[in-house]
Amino acid sequence: MRDYEEIILRWTKQPPTIPIVQYLRDEEKRRALELIEDSRIVLDIGSEIKVTLTLNILASKVIRVDFSKKASEIAKDTIQKKQAHNAVFEFYHIDVRNPKLPYPSTYFDAAISIGPYDWKFLDVHKLTSEIYRVLKPGGKFVFSVPTKLSPYKRKESERIFRYYSLDELFDLISIENWKDVRFSLIYQPPRKAYIFLSLLPQLFQKPFIDLFKYLSRRLTESQNLSKASYIVTCLQK
Repeated sequence: MRDYEEIILRWTKQPPTIPIVQYLRDEEKRRALELIEDSRIVLDIGSEIKVTLTLNILASKVIRVDFSKKASEIAKDTIQKKQAHNAVFEFYHIDVRNPKLPYPSTYFDAAISIGPYDWKFLDVHKLTSEIYRVLKPGGKFVFSVPTKLSPYKRKESERIFRYYSLDELFDLISIENWKDVRFSLIYQPPRKAYIFLSLLPQLFQKPFIDLFKYLSRRLTESQNLSKASYIVTCLQK
């Protein structure tokens, strides 16, 4: 199995983890769903399965696209076991190297992608253009990216994962004529502090998480993108 397929599968499954790591996953999901609001037909591009399951209460139809056949099978099996059948779910997979979406133009009310925009092996510019194409006028696309302040950034991870400068994020946004752009910002501590906190007993991590949530709210209120370690972006067509 190729390295990128292992990463895709690991992301899709997302096993339980320590609170300081779970904090980021939960914040990404919560902020993304707040931005996407209620939509009838939603496209989910390879998000963590918990994100897809939560779309169950926002949409009448959810189409999930993964970047490997195995990931799509895992997502389908998990969701069919857990979801409450409020929404109709469909599952497909596409080529990570050529992410062309097999849907007609102006088909979806909204799209969401939490996680895949981190991957260097994914052509995010081509995918973003495809998402723009399949969204209806007024439709929203919500996705998250790590910045160069992410505590996960190190030489080894940069071979596989993309950490965005603000210029790189704005370049990605500018490839299509989006009418509106909104940002929701997430704070994480610097890498050394993050490693130290991750070694604390889980009970002692929780007060720090409350602090990080407060700092994230302040960053979002001030729109201080330069201090965020993750940026959740909402684009409206």
